[in-house]
Order: sequence, then structure tokens, then C-alpha cells
Amino acid sequence: MPLAKTAEDLIQNTDTATALVILNYIVNHFEYNDDSVPLAGYIPNLNQVFMVKIGICYDFAALYAGMCRSIGIPCKLVI
Repeated sequence: MPLAKTAEDLIQNTDTATALVILNYIVNHFEYNDDSVPLAGYIPNLNQVFMVKIGICYDFAALYAGMCRSIGIPCKLVI
């Protein structure tokens, strides 16, 4: 999965530093667009969001959690 490989490439000396690098990666490489998905009943597809690099806040929060979890950093997504 490209998402997990990218997360592995971002690993730093500590979980905290890695989590910050993942956050900055998402902020700098993804575009917010609330026209990109319907909101009712929506569940993010992490691979799709990662590939198109466009989404809403729910997409980015789920992507962040998924990237952290893929490298062993505990992360909880609260909706």
C-alpha cells in the first residue's frame, strides 16, 4: 500500500516527531475541497484520498490516523 510506504519513509527518532512530520506531509501535499464527496453517510477510502490528494477534513483526519497506525503509532479517530 503506497500510504504505508510513505508513512514508513517519514519515520523520525520519536513517535511525536514522526506524528508531526506526517501532519506536515498531509498539510503540504493535500488539497481541501468540500465539493469532492457527498457528506451524508460518507466513509473515507484512505487509498483513494491518498492517490487523488483531495478531500475534506474527515478524509485528512482518517488519513492521518491510518498513516500513524500503519507504522505502529497508536491513534484514535473521533468523529
